[in-house]
This record gives sequence, structure tokens and C-alpha cells, in this order.
Amino acid sequence: NTVTPASRAAGAAVAANPAVQAHVAVLPHLASAPPAALGTATVSYTVNTPTDPSTGTACVPTGQPQPAGTVCSLRQALSNADTNTAGTSGATEVDVPAGLYVLTQGEIQLNATGGVIVQGSKTGATILSAPGNASGQGQIDRVVEVMGGQGDLRNLEISGGYEQNGNGGGVLVDAGAQSVMDTVNVNSNYAGLYGGGVEVAGIANILGSTIGGKSGMGNSSGAGSGGIDVTGQLWMSNSSVIGNAALGTDGSSGGQDTGGGIGVTDQLIATNLTVDDNTVPTDSYGAGISVFN
Repeated sequence: NTVTPASRAAGAAVAANPAVQAHVAVLPHLASAPPAALGTATVSYTVNTPTDPSTGTACVPTGQPQPAGTVCSLRQALSNADTNTAGTSGATEVDVPAGLYVLTQGEIQLNATGGVIVQGSKTGATILSAPGNASGQGQIDRVVEVMGGQGDLRNLEISGGYEQNGNGGGVLVDAGAQSVMDTVNVNSNYAGLYGGGVEVAGIANILGSTIGGKSGMGNSSGAGSGGIDVTGQLWMSNSSVIGNAALGTDGSSGGQDTGGGIGVTDQLIATNLTVDDNTVPTDSYGAGISVFN
């Protein structure tokens, strides 16, 4: 792609990128190796309710006797993972059966000492979603934040996030954290600034995944990087970035509402990456991928 700087004026018109399937290397800084997926967990929990209570009893590790009436929510299982002493020598796995999990208490945060794996169903859809707010005008929070250590996401759909004044509407990988996302569909999320679908401020490896989607299921941002914003280091392989939009509704100027699909200010290394049908305002640029050095 040829990137030509342009300033933006307010307007609803958009420019779309044609389908691109490519091998991409954007290396403003020295690349390191991509993060490997976490290995076999030393302890695991199985979620048994789609509800998201603000408080709850501690989940019991899988394989141990479950007291009658034990309710293990996704949020409570992750809370256990954060404090799991066994996890200091290995990862904690949280198994989430197929179903819709509406996170009424806000985003889930991954911060386990030995790393945590959120494992969705391999045979059905496991959907993590933020809810609509009381006025029905958008959602209340992003869906997932990887705060520290390593948080891996597998076989999940992540949708409905609404980060009104920040970055990363669906997933935020914080600086100093890392994540491997394998077979993940991140769609229908919004960020008021950058990274409507995913914000990578730390280190991430996205495998066999789709960021966005057809038929109005793309992610969007008020400024730039409608699908993915990369201010850290990102590797991608066998993945697609489709149908995302940088809307240019945040009041920024100077062409900052660029990168309808991906916006890169640090490092992106991609193999077998499809970038298609992403948009920016017509007076902006980088509908597919925008690079800032």
C-alpha cells in the first residue's frame, strides 16, 4: 500500500480498501520472537453459569469434589486464577462452555501470576459480550483487558465492547502484558479513540482469527485503527481483518483517523493476512493498513 498523508474534514463519506492477501513486515523497531502459547495448566476451573454476579463463592478446581450448589462464573474463576498459588509455576485454565456470557459488571481482567488461558468451546460458540447501557445507546465497557503477565484467548467470540473515551473496544493488551489469541473472532466493538477491535500496547500473537466481519459486524473507532491499533508488537498469521472502520468522529485532525483495518506505530509481522473491505473517511488515507514511523 502507498500511504500519502492527508488532513481530514468532517464528513460521513468513506474510502474502502480492496481485498489484500499478503505477507507484511512493518519493523520500525527491532523485532523479537512472537510469544508462544501457554502450556498445560497446573490448575483449571470450569464455568457453570452464564451470569455475571458482582460477588460469589470461590470456584472449585476441576477434578475436585464440587459442593452442592457451587456456582462458578467466569469473573469468579478469573479472580481465583489471579490468586492461585499453584499457578505461580504454571498457567491457570478457565474453561468456558458454549453460550452467551454477558459481562454486566464490566470488562474481565487477566492478570494471573503464572498466566491464564480463557478456553472457549471447540464445538460451539462461546461468546463474551458487553451489555447495552440503561439508555440503550451503546455498551458500558470493553470486553477483555490483559493487564499483566500472559493472558491467552482461545476459541472465543468477543463482541459488543464500547470503550467510549479510550482504546481497545474489544480487547486491550496493556504495555508489559502479552497475549496469544488463537481462533478468536473479535467483532462489533467500538473505541472512542483507537483500536475498535483490539489495542496492542504490549505484545500479542494472533493466529487463525478474524478481526471484524461482513454484514455490519466490523469494529469501529472514533479516531483511527478501526480494527487493530498496534503501539506495541504484534504477530499475525492465517487471519483476516475485514469490514472495520475508522470513523473520524472524535474531532481529530491532520489525517489521524487512518487505518480502517490496522494502524501501526511500532511493529507488525504478518503471514497469510487478508485485509478487506475496511474504510476511512474519503479525505483520509490507509483504509486497509496505515503505518506511522
